[in-house]
Amino acid sequence: MGGLRTIPSALAIMFVMSSLNVYIAVDGLDMNAIDAELQAAQARWALNKPHSYKFELERSCFCVEDFRGPFEITVHGDVVADVQFMATDLLGNDMSDELRGGISTVEGLFSKVKAEVQRGTAPAALEAQYDTALGFPTRIEIDRAAEIQDDDLTYLVTKFRSLV
Repeated sequence: MGGLRTIPSALAIMFVMSSLNVYIAVDGLDMNAIDAELQAAQARWALNKPHSYKFELERSCFCVEDFRGPFEITVHGDVVADVQFMATDLLGNDMSDELRGGISTVEGLFSKVKAEVQRGTAPAALEAQYDTALGFPTRIEIDRAAEIQDDDLTYLVTKFRSLV
C-alpha cells in the first residue's frame, strides 16, 4: 500500500515541475534580447545575402500535411521564384495558392520573429536561432499561449545554398 502512495506523489511532483517549466518559459522571455539577436542576424544577412538562394522549409504545427511541407524554396532577388512541395500530396493535387501564401523569403522569416516581438503581449515561448555566418533563421519556435496545446508553430530551415 505504501507503493501506491508514491505514485500520486510522483505524479504531483512531475506536474509541479512541468508547471514550473511553463512558468519560466512564460515569464522568462526577454523581448529586448530576442529583438537584439534578430537585429544582429538581420545585419549579418544584409552584409552577406546572396542575390539568389535556395533552402528547404518545414513547418511543425497542428495542421494539415500540405501546410507543414517540407518545401524547397528558390528566391531570386527578394522574390520567391519557385516552391516545390517535397512530400507526397495525399490527394495528388498541386499545392493551393492559400498554402503557398505562407511561403516566404529569408526576410519573410525575419518578419515572423519581429511580429511576435512587436505584438504587444509576449508569447508563452519564442525562440529563434540564426546561421552564424549568413544570419538567416535556421529555426523559429512560437507558442502564443502556454495553456493551448495545439497553437505551437516551428519553422525549420535546412539545406540553405547560394545559387550562382
